[in-house]
Amino acid sequence: MTRRSHVNASATTALVTDGRRHPRRGVPRAFAALVLAAIACRSAPPPAPVSSRRGVSEGSTCSAADGGCTDLGVRYATGAGVVRDPARAAALFARACAAGDLRGCADLGVSHERGDGAPLDQPRAAALYDRACRGGYAPGCSNLGLAYLGGLGVARDLGKGAALLARGCAAGDMLGCANLGVTYRDGEGVAIDLARAAALFEQACAGGELDACHLLAVAHARGDGVVRDPDKADALFRRACAGGRQASCAAVDGAGP
Repeated sequence: MTRRSHVNASATTALVTDGRRHPRRGVPRAFAALVLAAIACRSAPPPAPVSSRRGVSEGSTCSAADGGCTDLGVRYATGAGVVRDPARAAALFARACAAGDLRGCADLGVSHERGDGAPLDQPRAAALYDRACRGGYAPGCSNLGLAYLGGLGVARDLGKGAALLARGCAAGDMLGCANLGVTYRDGEGVAIDLARAAALFEQACAGGELDACHLLAVAHARGDGVVRDPDKADALFRRACAGGRQASCAAVDGAGP
């Protein structure tokens, strides 16, 4: 499974990046223990260019309460338009979280989960995800679900992990939907249900998660939970490849999946 990375404020849902989880369209994709389907995303770089919707810029002051500090933190965490500075990013996330910005709390959790700009502290990361989730921030629920699936900072509990992914998905986190699909595909905390997995991949793909498009393509290529359809698989692989998913590009070139 993949953890989202730092959150893109303009695409936040109730990440990703790429979660991850610091949530990309929402945090962290810092989940090194699990792999999202057939995609080698463990070493995937943080999602690039985040939105500057609030007009934050290097060296500017930020407003913690309205998400400005989290926006600026994402830029420093990913090096989007500024020199990458994980420590400064974590400090901005902490400031935002203290002011009640749940997205900042989730992104600070990613910093602690990865030990990137903040002390490696997975229990602290899980607590921050929990705070964000309880406050209604969907990616926080998804990240906490991944923590339970992997036993990162909490006792491993596959059922609870899958339930939290379902909660994040239901609240609109498409990366959570994609990872929930993986649990149904692999039978992690839920009974194997390939049709349900494919439906979740389709939902997440439609919501802009290109990793999910790749997974849906694999399902159509193999006939896993859906009618085998090589043409549809090819179209989905090409869509994901155009978005930079190398596994999909390999499939288009005939090297996989």
